[in-house]
Amino acid sequence: MVSNEIEVPGPAASVETLKKIASGRALDRRHFMTALGIAGAASGAALVAGRTAAHPNPNPKTRPSTVEAAGPGPLDYLNFLLSLAYLEATFYAYITTGADIPYTTGVTVGSGAITLPPLAKLVFTGTYAAQITDLLNEIYYDELNRVIALRNLLGSVAIARPAINLGAATTTAVTASNALSVARLLEDVGASAYAGAAIALAATPYITYGAQILAVEAFHAGALRLVSIQNPTIAAYLDTGIATFIGSATAGSNVIANVYFTATSGPILVVGQVLLGTGIPSGATITVITGGNINTAITGVLTSASANVTAVSSTSGLAVGQTITGTGIPAATTIKTIGTGTLTLSANATASSTVASPTAIAVGTGSITISSNATVTGVSTVFAVTDTVDVMPADPGTAALSAAGPAIIPGTGTSQTPYEGFFATSGASSLNVNSPLVTPAGFAFARSSSEVLAILTGTSATASSGILMVNHAPTNGGSSAGGFFPSGTGGLLNYV
Repeated sequence: MVSNEIEVPGPAASVETLKKIASGRALDRRHFMTALGIAGAASGAALVAGRTAAHPNPNPKTRPSTVEAAGPGPLDYLNFLLSLAYLEATFYAYITTGADIPYTTGVTVGSGAITLPPLAKLVFTGTYAAQITDLLNEIYYDELNRVIALRNLLGSVAIARPAINLGAATTTAVTASNALSVARLLEDVGASAYAGAAIALAATPYITYGAQILAVEAFHAGALRLVSIQNPTIAAYLDTGIATFIGSATAGSNVIANVYFTATSGPILVVGQVLLGTGIPSGATITVITGGNINTAITGVLTSASANVTAVSSTSGLAVGQTITGTGIPAATTIKTIGTGTLTLSANATASSTVASPTAIAVGTGSITISSNATVTGVSTVFAVTDTVDVMPADPGTAALSAAGPAIIPGTGTSQTPYEGFFATSGASSLNVNSPLVTPAGFAFARSSSEVLAILTGTSATASSGILMVNHAPTNGGSSAGGFFPSGTGGLLNYV
């Protein structure tokens, strides 16, 4: 019989020790799969009832501690990864059983609300229906055991499951027509998140354990990529990180002037993003972002630590993405949304004002400098920026295209025509703008916790360009919220 006391490893703990701890509440794969495949969700719940995940250990003698003064520590990263595991396990529980993770596992104790889940167990049809069903059942098994293992490792500092919006990438309940697309997104992001956590876990006994989870995420992602090619109508690629904006290009110049976004919301431009557009050389990246000429003067009321501007004197002529300056407004702040007499900014104000004494605000367009000169002159040209750590499985399997490797063919606006390879690996050595590390060609990309949250805490779907991942205005005392985690991830690493 397994004890309810969960052993918390010391700094010298071996991988074997970690495995034993993690497997103390592990589910048996054969019996788990039998319950899902033959007897259904009810039997699955009864099965795991006898193999529960212990509630976070209250024993102070075995309670690990986080590093607060020095910033996020290894256990904070493990809690961040636990949030991702909660999301994935919950997602697969609903699509394979039509219900939440059984409460008897202990995983759902203290859980936040789950919104927009599938209305019933999903049923797939077509040539590969049986294989898809089996694949998703096995992924659910892996993800649920990962949650159990991470909770056991973290003991009393393990966070409860945060509120989760399973329809964040689809805007409606998940169905058999979009579940594989969402699964593909989650597994790709998960793989890059574990790669990014390697630095934080490198000097700890958790590093090999984390590497084993990374391998599993890669197994899942690879299988789902193949399924995406075999079933294109129900596994459409969710295009993450794409945002369009208008700007003026000049042939022979590497400066794009009069820049502002055309959408009502979208990710703010950052140095290092790949620029797509007519006359932009393949692989050109943003190197500098600057403000431009002031063309509008308005007033508004600011509230410190809030991104909302109220009592705006006029919104006439304003555009999302324009640079905005004024007392209490951080440098390089831009407009994210425009309402009736209100604005939402890309950064929180650092000072407050009143209706009687509103803040004078200057609004203007910006400009960007790119790594290569434009080859075409165009005024009010539509450009796009993209997250280079996601590639779509568009390689049909020909030797010539495989040899060519991943590459992006510039398109215009939402009518992108990208060709990518089969795997989410770097086609050329590249520098992560949020990390001092270079990703060599052929290596998997590593995302920082901030980059992962930029994807998972906010979505804006459009019919023409897939999924636009955006950073929501900070809430909850400075934490990012929205998207899959409407109230944040719950741990210390909870901000973009």
